[in-house]
Amino acid sequence: MTDSLLEAAATGFCETNPSADIRTIRLVDYPLKLCVGMDDCLTTGACPLDDTFYDLVEQASGATGMILCMPVYGGNVPAALKILMERLKTFMNAPERPFGGLATCTIVHSRKMLTEAAMGSLAPWFGRLKNEHLVSVCLTQGNAPDLLDTNARNMCRLAGGQLAQQMNLRSKA
Repeated sequence: MTDSLLEAAATGFCETNPSADIRTIRLVDYPLKLCVGMDDCLTTGACPLDDTFYDLVEQASGATGMILCMPVYGGNVPAALKILMERLKTFMNAPERPFGGLATCTIVHSRKMLTEAAMGSLAPWFGRLKNEHLVSVCLTQGNAPDLLDTNARNMCRLAGGQLAQQMNLRSKA
């Protein structure tokens, strides 16, 4: 479901900006250890944990925009994203922050749970990263047998196109 909605948004982005270089980052492909809260990283700028964190950070290098697409299982962001959010505090005092300073589109989807709470929990994170949140799509399956049998993909395609348009306007300003 998430992959299909993200693909639709990326398609819409590329329809508006055909020369775009798109990278798909699946957090589940980067197993991250839980932050241990020692906060040494705030002064050293280096996370002491040995895992795929820096490989993931490298994937964000050079990005100017982000389409964040996620399922909502328990009324909040998925655990993998929460772990990334906590681990990115490593760069809190750095002049440039991975996954920061981006134009963003956020797509959240759920079968039954409310999606608004997940969207709301992203606001402080986006603010800390100095991201400009331009487009949001909240999708709940509700009584539909399958969310993909609804207008969901088209909504995501339009959101991706809107993000590209806003980024084009932003770059011209």
